Amino acid sequence: MDKFVQRLPHVLKKLKDVPKLGVVLGNEAGDLDSVTSALTYAYHLQEHRDYECIPVLNFPRLDLPLKTEVRFCLKKLHLNPEHLVFVDDLNWVELGDALELTLVDHNVINKPELKFLEPNVVAVFDHHVQERQDIDDLDFQLDFVGSASTLIAERIFQENPEMQEETVLKLIRWTIITDTSNLSPAKKKATKLDIEILEQIENILAESAASMWNRKVIYEEIIKAKSDTSSFCANQLLRKDLKVVYFKAPEITVSLSSLPGAMSCSKFMDRLDFRKDLDDFQRKGNYALIIALGAGDLMIYPKETDLCFKVREMLLSKNPDIKIKVDQSKFSDVEYLRRSNVAYTRKKIMPLVKEAIEECK
Repeated sequence: MDKFVQRLPHVLKKLKDVPKLGVVLGNEAGDLDSVTSALTYAYHLQEHRDYECIPVLNFPRLDLPLKTEVRFCLKKLHLNPEHLVFVDDLNWVELGDALELTLVDHNVINKPELKFLEPNVVAVFDHHVQERQDIDDLDFQLDFVGSASTLIAERIFQENPEMQEETVLKLIRWTIITDTSNLSPAKKKATKLDIEILEQIENILAESAASMWNRKVIYEEIIKAKSDTSSFCANQLLRKDLKVVYFKAPEITVSLSSLPGAMSCSKFMDRLDFRKDLDDFQRKGNYALIIALGAGDLMIYPKETDLCFKVREMLLSKNPDIKIKVDQSKFSDVEYLRRSNVAYTRKKIMPLVKEAIEECK
C-alpha cells in the first residue's frame, strides 16, 4: 500500500497519456470511511487490473487539515496524505471517455459541476438510502451496513481470498470499529456483516485473542484525533464533516454538518466566532439552509423561512422515533432542537431533510 500511495503524484502527472483510467471517488464529507473505501478499493483494483487506478478524495486539498482522524490513521500507517489525489487536482473534462468511475460511500454524484460524469460510473458501493435510479448496467452494491468499508472488504475478499496486505486490513478494521462506535449496541450501527468482516480481518492479522481490548484502544485513539479541533474556527468546524444537498427548479443548496466528537450545537453556539463565521459560511456556500448535528442536539439556520419550517415539521411530526423536541435557542434566527435518540445520525436524518425540501418546492 505504501508504494501505491507514493506513486500517486507521478500517476497524476501522466493522466493525459493513459488510454484508460479507473477512479474510485469517495463522498464529499471526506470522513474516514469515505477515504478508506476509496483508498483500499483503488489499491485492490490496481493490483488486479491492467490499467491505472487511483483513489480520489472528494474534497479540496485545502481541507485536508480538517480531516484530523484521517490524518491520524494515515500517519499511524506511515502513509503520507500529501501524496493522495483530491477532487480539485484533476481536470475532469480532459479525462473524457478514458474514465471509469466507481462511487464509494455514496451512490449518485452530488456536485453539480461533476454531474456530467454520470455516464462514466461503472460501479457503486454504498450504505446510504438509494438515490440512483438506473442501476441495470452497473456493478451496484448497496447495503445498510455500519461502514461502507465493510462492503469494500467483502468485495476484496471475494475477488482475492488470499488478501493479506496488512496496511489495507488495518485501515479497514479501524474504520469499521470507528463507524460502528466499536460495535456499540446502544448506537445500533453495527450489522452482522460488519461484525463478520471485522472478525475475518482480525483473524488474518492474528489479533483476535485480544480483539476487544485492541478495539477499545484504537477506537478511543481515533475518536480523540477526530475531536482534536481546538485550533479550528467555527467555519472550519462546519466544513470538517460536511455534506451538501443540491436541488433544482428552483436551485436550492442545503448544508448538513456533523460537529466533531462530543461537541453539541449548544456549545458550538457559545463560541465567540459563531455568529460571524456562520454568516461567512452561508455567504461563501450560498446555502439556503444550514443544518448542524451536534451531540444530542441539532440547529437549523435561518429560522424564519419556509425551508426551516418544513424540515422542523418533518423531524418533529412524521418521525417520532428520532425523539426530537424544540428548545430555547440562544439566537432568535437559529432553530434549536434536542434529540435523544443517538441512533439517528446524519445518514438517517438526511433523507428526511431531502423529503421536506422536496415538499417545500
